[in-house]
Amino acid sequence: MTLRVVIHWGLSSLHGWGVYGLNLAKAWAGDDALEAATDYEIAPNVITLDPLQWHALAGFRTRSAKLRAQLLRQKADPITVNAVVLAALGNDLQSQPGPHGGVLMGRPSFGTIFFEREALGPKARETLAPHAAIIAGSSWNAEVLRAHGAPRVELVLQGIDPALFHPAPRRGLFPGRFVVFGGGKLAARRGQDNVIAAWRIFAARHPDALLVAGWHNHWPEGARSIDASRRAAALSRRWHAGYRGLGGGQWHQGRTIPRSWCRAECAIADNPA
Repeated sequence: MTLRVVIHWGLSSLHGWGVYGLNLAKAWAGDDALEAATDYEIAPNVITLDPLQWHALAGFRTRSAKLRAQLLRQKADPITVNAVVLAALGNDLQSQPGPHGGVLMGRPSFGTIFFEREALGPKARETLAPHAAIIAGSSWNAEVLRAHGAPRVELVLQGIDPALFHPAPRRGLFPGRFVVFGGGKLAARRGQDNVIAAWRIFAARHPDALLVAGWHNHWPEGARSIDASRRAAALSRRWHAGYRGLGGGQWHQGRTIPRSWCRAECAIADNPA
């Protein structure tokens, strides 16, 4: 008997939640014990996969389209589906509405969360109650949830795809330089302000050091959240070499590239950060 699982958030190659869901879909596509789907529309223009990976997700895509069509015809709120629902929770501990515009619940439902605020509000326990368990993305998240009385919290750390990230020969693009690669969406919780502050000191001591940064963020307001710590100069809308007081010869701006290409960036680095 197969287990039905619904990923209740959008898949994408452009942001963390999207990549998380996409990696789950790819991993579960090869598991005969699972029938996974998402109730969100799958948009090829925001997903970077090669033709073989798209082919491997054929069953997932078919099930997802069928599930979404069924939910769009529903009027009830909430809707309960006969499947495990894995829902993305925001800082307010709420999940996004389903395609029908209302609450989507499963048998059972699990909440998945990554948050950066310690104060979850007085109704945190009540808000989390409909979920059989909460999957915390960090040990700190798990500790805060338990402190707020969440009845069942499971810590699940994200891993990496060894097909993309593994020891490989150096490409030698920056000979004679000690290269550090920093990736991830530019935002306060990612800690790039700490990286910039530390790099300014490190680079002054090591003239051969070079920071290669792929910190693109599709949401400018989220990117400007790193200004709060004041560890680096206020973020402008334009990026340029030498920005934020870093020497132009010790800073390399990473352009917008598909996440699957990050292995190329890492292959040039002595220390992928």
